[in-house]
Amino acid sequence: MTSLVVNMPITNEDKIPIKNLFALKGYNAKQLVIEFSSKGWDVSSIYKLLQKLRVTGSVDRPSGSGR
Repeated sequence: MTSLVVNMPITNEDKIPIKNLFALKGYNAKQLVIEFSSKGWDVSSIYKLLQKLRVTGSVDRPSGSGR
């Protein structure tokens, strides 16, 4: 039996609880993936988002980023 793992993208609505749990409770990427296991997130994508949050203080894309 094989299991199918589908990595789902992180939406703007998903970034709000991620930011809050990181700031208020100090959750790391692995804890967030476990907490929201139904979302199908990849630990590395959450880790990159948290790195961006640490450096810039925001999870939003920079203005003029071309997207």
